[in-house]
Amino acid sequence: ERPAIKKLIEDVKLRKIDAVIVFKLDRISRSQKDTLYLIEEVFNKYDVGFISIRENFDTTTPFGKAMIGILSVFAQLERETILERTRIGIEKRAQEGKWRGGGKIPFPYRYDKESGSLIPIPEQVEVLHKMISLYLSGKSFGKIGEIVGMDDRLVEKRLLSITNTGKLPYRDQIFNGKHEAVV
Repeated sequence: ERPAIKKLIEDVKLRKIDAVIVFKLDRISRSQKDTLYLIEEVFNKYDVGFISIRENFDTTTPFGKAMIGILSVFAQLERETILERTRIGIEKRAQEGKWRGGGKIPFPYRYDKESGSLIPIPEQVEVLHKMISLYLSGKSFGKIGEIVGMDDRLVEKRLLSITNTGKLPYRDQIFNGKHEAVV
């Protein structure tokens, strides 16, 4: 969301620039990921050199290009480490019966951040029970959708959600949730 960086990228793509020179590496961005993106995906792609005076960093030289490679390896390691920790944390929450947080909260629940649990929303539970009754009476997902004002695929997803039974899916595993089963 930095207008000057957007303008710089635009000028690079228009081939108005041969090299970008900064006093210090962190002046281009405080994020290593963003800096590497600019260097690898913007500057290198358009044959624009990148020079940092303070760090003696110059991608127009073989040593500078090698440094980009080294920085890229560490950036990738950092990304993968963060992903692994996130996956472990989400799985641990699921094992404890807690909703993973974030993302789409399953119908007919709301997420209680303090307890980490799903709380049924009574009005939505009523709609779900109506959908189940309609389905058991032989109505199609499409017909149920017309009646309750939902897309047929959404009706199917909500009717078949294992979360309704008090369970929590994570990857290919099913855990007992701490939330109330509504079916």
